[in-house]
Amino acid sequence: MYAACTKITNLESEVATLKGKVEEDSVAKDVEIAELKRRLFEAHE
Repeated sequence: MYAACTKITNLESEVATLKGKVEEDSVAKDVEIAELKRRLFEAHE
């Protein structure tokens, strides 16, 4: 039982880490999209 609880705790930690990485990547993509939109708008002017 202890081994199963330890495994669950480790997996929960891994999930939290992966969610953090996905969030960081999502924010980076949002910044990249905003920069591309800005460049497109400037090129259109």
